[in-house]
Amino acid sequence: METAARWYRVSSGGQDEANQVPAVEQHCTSKGYADGPEYTVHARSAFHGRQQADLDRALADARAGLYQVLVIWHSDRLERREGKALLDVLAEFAAAGVRVESVQEPTLGQLDFGGQVLTFITGLVNHEKSAHLSQQVRLSHDTIRANGGVIGKAPYGFTITGQKYGKKLVHEPIEAGYIRAAVERYLSGESLAKVATWLNDEGQRSRQVSKDTGEYGPWIPEVLARLFHNPILMGRRMDQARTRTLARVDPIIDAATFDQLQARMAEAQRGQGIKGIRHDPALLTSIIRCTNGHNMYRIYAGSGKNRSAWYYCRKGCKIMIPVEKADAAMRHWLHSNTRQVPDTVTEVIPGSTHLAEIDECKRDLAEAAAAEDWDRLAGLRTEIERLRALPATPARTVEVPTGQSVWARWTGLDAAGQRQYLIDHGYRMTSTGRGVPWVGKD
Repeated sequence: METAARWYRVSSGGQDEANQVPAVEQHCTSKGYADGPEYTVHARSAFHGRQQADLDRALADARAGLYQVLVIWHSDRLERREGKALLDVLAEFAAAGVRVESVQEPTLGQLDFGGQVLTFITGLVNHEKSAHLSQQVRLSHDTIRANGGVIGKAPYGFTITGQKYGKKLVHEPIEAGYIRAAVERYLSGESLAKVATWLNDEGQRSRQVSKDTGEYGPWIPEVLARLFHNPILMGRRMDQARTRTLARVDPIIDAATFDQLQARMAEAQRGQGIKGIRHDPALLTSIIRCTNGHNMYRIYAGSGKNRSAWYYCRKGCKIMIPVEKADAAMRHWLHSNTRQVPDTVTEVIPGSTHLAEIDECKRDLAEAAAAEDWDRLAGLRTEIERLRALPATPARTVEVPTGQSVWARWTGLDAAGQRQYLIDHGYRMTSTGRGVPWVGKD
């Protein structure tokens, strides 16, 4: 009786595993194989070869004689790199005395001429399929961003709804109610730990996935702090660094309550060192530099009534300028120089490729190879080369007028949006620590 190892490469969503495991197990049972090692590779890209360490482990076990057959669901679960990578992997297992059987590809790895041609073409198709999928994902993300849609998961308190490429965040009524109640409890004096315990007692779970169970975990103070600090609670969906507003959503709490929440957490952080709380950067962070070209950062000097904020060079230049003075200089310059300058926004025009047509030809190529239709095979190869030579249309951006001046647009943004606007449009400030700093654009 031969011993069979199982190979699974599954996504984090679990559906791949649900599809692969029963089919592979049924194949092993029908062949009467004894159980051997099992290799489960979670969400590692075979297109980029990130499963190589797991392949090396499986090959080492094969050379040690731990099994004689490696059963896979489909060859694209094992290898998706370009060229003859799939043939090379199969050859390595064959050299170790192991044959690879694919549930969905009965002829995979056969040593006759037609089988080798089909296996080579299968490897090409797997690689092109991954390349096409990757490009389509990028194009889709460009379209979603251009439409102000959502990419990723919804935070606690929200759910995702709407049409493809334009999905929006809307309130999840029960969770939004718990957020309001949790904020009220915290502002009334309860600690984050006590509020988190209350949420858990109410049967609520955070959107933080537990590594142990793969399910949403309980509330803890650090996770609750991150939620309380998220501007989405007051209606602003921001980028991961929380420096740029991506879209507006219906607020769960108003801006005044959100500001109270930040002040309470800042006070708690100073007193207790709570983790997971981030403070908004100053207006000119990443924009203002000293005369030696070093970035300057906001610091606080003094104490009590004499405490004040400064932009400071930490590289040894010791140049300082009051935050209030530098920010005022930037506003004055913008007011003087951009009131008549039309403002524009960047829109993404999705591109297109011929990868779908190439994929279709490669599927026909596999059929022609299996049928040993060599004339059709030659014609399809010619067509693939023709399609590959055609130029792809890359995604491009266009500048669309907003109907406002730069100054009007900028003054209508919140603090984080104003800072990001200055960064995105190349505004810079240089300070010597004396007089009025220089302001301009890259």
